[in-house]
Amino acid sequence: MRAAIGLTAAAAVLDGCGAGGNGATGRQVGAARVCSTTAPPGAFRPDPALFASKGPPGAGDWLAVHHERGQSFEDYVHAGPARPTSARDVIVLQPIGPFSPEDADLLETLGAYLAAFYQLKTRLAEPLPLPSLGMRARAFEG
Repeated sequence: MRAAIGLTAAAAVLDGCGAGGNGATGRQVGAARVCSTTAPPGAFRPDPALFASKGPPGAGDWLAVHHERGQSFEDYVHAGPARPTSARDVIVLQPIGPFSPEDADLLETLGAYLAAFYQLKTRLAEPLPLPSLGMRARAFEG
């Protein structure tokens, strides 16, 4: 069984600032390019002629058991998502539990991928031991 991997930091980075005359402006924050743009209201709402609405959750779906309010793109932006800053510009991979040499190689590959994708530095932290009290489990309903 593979040990769990925790990401202690992640950021979404937009590219293409200022391209195409869309009014986007960008600034460098650490290794990340942070974009700012003003989109017209509803610009990120799907066109119902092109995208069908999401149907009700089926058996075994997360939302069939956990009732959550949906989130629009506008909701996401107004929630103030985590962004890279000069003080927060590294993605830390935190191994939890023992790792074989093959698993450690996978973490190195994952770190390289995350660095390329998010254009941020990555760091592999020292592994943390698994809790000695065992694991928690919840019975699946449905």
